[in-house]
Amino acid sequence: RLDPRVAAEEVGTTYLPCILMGLHRAPRLVKANESMFGLQDIQALITPADACGGLSVLSALEQGIPVIAVKENRTVLDVTLDKIGYPPTSQGPVYTVENYWEAAGLIHAMKMGINPALLRRPLGPTFKNLSP
Repeated sequence: RLDPRVAAEEVGTTYLPCILMGLHRAPRLVKANESMFGLQDIQALITPADACGGLSVLSALEQGIPVIAVKENRTVLDVTLDKIGYPPTSQGPVYTVENYWEAAGLIHAMKMGINPALLRRPLGPTFKNLSP
């Protein structure tokens, strides 16, 4: 038998009252429907350059979603794109940038419809023939 007024103090060593108090702010589970966020809504994936072995990166590469690898953000994983068989290039679904500023600029260029290969110098052989 326990007085209900002191019940919270009895279970207080597990911090259960704190958990129960915060449940009203927890996200609610919803049923999936057409208006939910899906794979077709992802335009690019940004990841640290040495943390490219995760399921999200491999899935993005498989689905043709551009992957932006940021060199500045270092991790202890040491799983780079070239170690998993996708050498970093500036053309194709894999882009390597130095920092998050460049990643933001690359995302913006993609949204504006600019080919990311045109943002690097020197320009490719197609554009060299256009010079006088």
